[in-house]
Amino acid sequence: MLAGNDHCAATPDGGKGPDSVDLVTPMFDWIETGTRPSAREIVATRSVEPAKGMQRPMCRYPQFPKYNGAGDPDAASSFTCTSPG
Repeated sequence: MLAGNDHCAATPDGGKGPDSVDLVTPMFDWIETGTRPSAREIVATRSVEPAKGMQRPMCRYPQFPKYNGAGDPDAASSFTCTSPG
């Protein structure tokens, strides 16, 4: 499941969260170059109308993406992978 979503890309408040993520490209890069992907490189997105979309970094469990409190709330760069607690 993508961070912040229930099943089927719905958010707990009934909105729509990210619904897709490209895991294949970072995996090929890891195999071919030996460079492990980071959460900043693996980003879940949601394409919505108009062309503006939503992005979230994919964090290693148990971390989760937390909004930094500044910047575009739809941009992955406005989030940091944070440990619970």
